[in-house]
Amino acid sequence: MITARRLPSLLVAWALVVVAASATIWFVIGRAGSAVGAAASGRAIQVTASAEPERPGQEPSSAAEPSGGGGAEPATEPASADPAQTATWTGASGRITVTCRGGLLTLNSILPADGYRVEQHQGSGTRLLEVELKGPRETHVKATCSASGPVFSTAHD
Repeated sequence: MITARRLPSLLVAWALVVVAASATIWFVIGRAGSAVGAAASGRAIQVTASAEPERPGQEPSSAAEPSGGGGAEPATEPASADPAQTATWTGASGRITVTCRGGLLTLNSILPADGYRVEQHQGSGTRLLEVELKGPRETHVKATCSASGPVFSTAHD
């Protein structure tokens, strides 16, 4: 039987169990929700998957356009000397990753920067890929395949 002396300690133990269970559930739902929220926000657009497996430790290019958005060409990053060559263009308006295989481009992903959206993209599976990113500035990115891998060019409106 529960005595008056044991009741406060039982209430404290019950409260601790409730807090621990609530915190665990909150953590699990938060982790699952952040993945769902990222997909629903339209921030990352996965267009096609590359047939090449990801290599551990390989990071995307982190070069960005100079502040002020000058017309300098952002860096490209050839992945390797494999028949399929992957490169990433990174600028103030976002990041675009493409793969060249047999002279044809595959669009792997487009990730617009905050305040930007993908207005249109065309040309995956062709020799020329064009992406238009709209936001504070309009950025037109073109990609083609060369012998050394994908080559990007940009224009700003």
